[in-house]
Amino acid sequence: MGVFAVTKVSEGPVRPSAATPSETLPLAWVDRYPTHRGLVESVHVYRDAVPETVDAGAEEKKRKPPAAVVRGALADALVHYYPFAGRIVEGEDTRRPAVLCSAEGVYFVEATANCTLADVSFLERPLLLGKDQLVPYPTPELWAVEPQNSLAMIQVSR
Repeated sequence: MGVFAVTKVSEGPVRPSAATPSETLPLAWVDRYPTHRGLVESVHVYRDAVPETVDAGAEEKKRKPPAAVVRGALADALVHYYPFAGRIVEGEDTRRPAVLCSAEGVYFVEATANCTLADVSFLERPLLLGKDQLVPYPTPELWAVEPQNSLAMIQVSR
């Protein structure tokens, strides 16, 4: 068993691919509840969609990298679901946070791993990769928004 690591290739905001409304939207009472204000970390694992019977090398040359596909789809989706590209801010009434639809984007990380999913037991316990390598943790220099005020952050690791 070697030392497994995930390396960030690029990181920064993915903004909507077209213009979006600029407004402040109130949150519903359930979204304002103090215990619901926090980060939910989630890791989703997907196997490669290329069947083993297909020449993987030839197929790989035709396909866009997964991070590029997700980045493009996210930019397009943010046009329709534009509040996700905004920030949680204090509303006019400081007890009522709101969503500032600012089109600042969703924090996005593209990363590569020096191992396969099989090498790390498909992320079954015990974890052979640290959580901090699998979910995005932006630095203030790269992302001025406090993570709990972001509506989504995404990392695609390959």
